[in-house]
Amino acid sequence: LIILTAVDHVYINYGTELTSKL
Repeated sequence: LIILTAVDHVYINYGTELTSKL
């Protein structure tokens, strides 16, 4: 669960960066 949570956190940050660029 910890690993999945870490991946989720990174995925959300990545999506946020894309949104900011758009």
